[in-house]
Amino acid sequence: MRTDPLIDRILRVNHAGESAAVYIYRGQLRGLQNNLEKRELIYEMMKTEQKHLQFFHSQIVQLRARPTILLGLCKGIAFGVGYLGAKAGVQVAMSCTTAIEDTIDRHYQKQIKFLSKAKPHEHQLLNKIVQFRQEELEHKDIGLANEANKAPFHSIITKVVGLGCTLGIFIAEKF
Repeated sequence: MRTDPLIDRILRVNHAGESAAVYIYRGQLRGLQNNLEKRELIYEMMKTEQKHLQFFHSQIVQLRARPTILLGLCKGIAFGVGYLGAKAGVQVAMSCTTAIEDTIDRHYQKQIKFLSKAKPHEHQLLNKIVQFRQEELEHKDIGLANEANKAPFHSIITKVVGLGCTLGIFIAEKF
């Protein structure tokens, strides 16, 4: 079964985003090698993102949707953001996480609004995005609980990372 173009686009961008999320956390894990406490926390968040990625990957295969042709680039940039943020300190890493999750929250809200009017066979996708949005918000809360707001240049990090995330969403939808 071939999916319609709008669902194809949702699957493509969410697959790219969840791939990037896994690589951000991989970068953070690499950058925080000496901080076992925070590594465990980040590892748990990464496991959640891996479950999200697994779902979107299975949907791409099942519905024969097209993944982004820029997946490798997404992964590389994401790893770099995660690694550099972590090397700058836990607060900066968490500031990056909260900026990303804030952007993803708005992105998922738009998809939920669209899918709430979708055909019954697309309700599984809607339900998963609702669930994943909640889990992303939990990651944002974890970032805030770990002093993301106290990061040096927090407002600049939030704007730059949020803009980069928004740009990544736009590009993944198109390509």
